[in-house]
Amino acid sequence: MFIRVIPRHGEDKELLDNDLKIMRTFQHDNMRTLLDVYLDDDNIYLVLEFFKGDELFELISEKMNFHEKEAVSIVKQIAKALQFLHKNGVTHRDFKPENILVSGDKDHMLKIPEFDLVRDVTKTTTTNEIEYLAPEVLRELTNFTFDHPVDMWALGVLTYRLLIGSSPFPTRDLEKKKDKILNANFDTTAHEWEKLTPKAKDFITNLLKVNPNERLTAEDCVNHPWLSGTSNSTFKPVVSTRKEKNLDEEFDEKHQEHLKKRKESNTNSPSIKKKD
Repeated sequence: MFIRVIPRHGEDKELLDNDLKIMRTFQHDNMRTLLDVYLDDDNIYLVLEFFKGDELFELISEKMNFHEKEAVSIVKQIAKALQFLHKNGVTHRDFKPENILVSGDKDHMLKIPEFDLVRDVTKTTTTNEIEYLAPEVLRELTNFTFDHPVDMWALGVLTYRLLIGSSPFPTRDLEKKKDKILNANFDTTAHEWEKLTPKAKDFITNLLKVNPNERLTAEDCVNHPWLSGTSNSTFKPVVSTRKEKNLDEEFDEKHQEHLKKRKESNTNSPSIKKKD
């Protein structure tokens, strides 16, 4: 067993109760099981299934980049877990290697641990984490809910990192990274990218889409030739099966308006002068 302690003070009770309900209700091979919950005046104690493994982040840092066969094993498990969550109406909203546990053996058995309870993902500011936030989250468009496609963007970033060994948006400048994300301008010049199979490139490209309605769904990913093992001779580019195509025109208009305002803001910003 594994015990996680959460302070009761300062947390959003409604969101916390909702997350605990989700964790108690859902059972999946690639999700850590919540066994019990205990309370006292100060804390909530989550009794969780024990899983021997490390953060996927540590494995990525150690290996740098993975052979496609290894990456497929990891990504397929994540895609199936997301498919399960999304079919049950739940969006994770905080997918990144630090929030995924993986065994140290060759099979890379994977577990998505408890949700990072009641965390506001829009508060992320570091360049390492911000790339997992979808463009619509960075824009904070009030007319667009942060729904299942935000998880699919994060899966695209994670898959890129597994295969290439670096960020899809390689810059340490936070504002430049935001611009790259907002335009889905991911790096295709890396030597490792050139070595990828057409199926792997198609998988990543169809997840890192600015328009959330154009991204592959979790079900699309599970059935994608790269994960399902369809032979190269029969491979054809995949198109998202999402139904909300009527939102495309409205999305494009708001996206262009946001980019225009952002450009004007950067142009009008006063320059910083060094003292003599």
